[in-house]
Amino acid sequence: MFLALYPLAMLASNLHEFIALSQNNESYLIKQMQSEQANLDKEQAFRNYLPSLSLNSAYVANNKDRFIIDPQESLFAKVSLNFLLFDGGAREANLRALESKEKLSLLDKEQSKNYLALNAITLYFNTLSLEKILLANQQKVAFLKSTFERLQKFYDAGLSPKDELE
Repeated sequence: MFLALYPLAMLASNLHEFIALSQNNESYLIKQMQSEQANLDKEQAFRNYLPSLSLNSAYVANNKDRFIIDPQESLFAKVSLNFLLFDGGAREANLRALESKEKLSLLDKEQSKNYLALNAITLYFNTLSLEKILLANQQKVAFLKSTFERLQKFYDAGLSPKDELE
């Protein structure tokens, strides 16, 4: 996970930008799509249980001479209405299961978002901490170098013994 977010740390200039970049992560986008898919599945299941009405029609014309029992022109129409009377509670159970699946998917997406934000914040502050440690070490080197140069000048002037220089 560290290696996946490290390049983002180099591009981000502040913490908010870094968190936003980390949430464009592929794994977060997958979780977001899974959440949307769960919502669409729930809506589709709900639509499947709604009553449906269908109307079919046809027109047939024969220009040839036909028998008296064979009509020259025919018009057909068919209307059907389908609805579920009773299914033993399967519809409600299925809809509740899909609703729970949608909520679980939403929670999983939020958990992934929070996890990525936590990793981004941790990396950001670790980077800041390491930069400050590096700066402190550079200042320590500069202090030790100036102290050494000062003692070297005292030694060259004969004001300091050699053991202080070492």
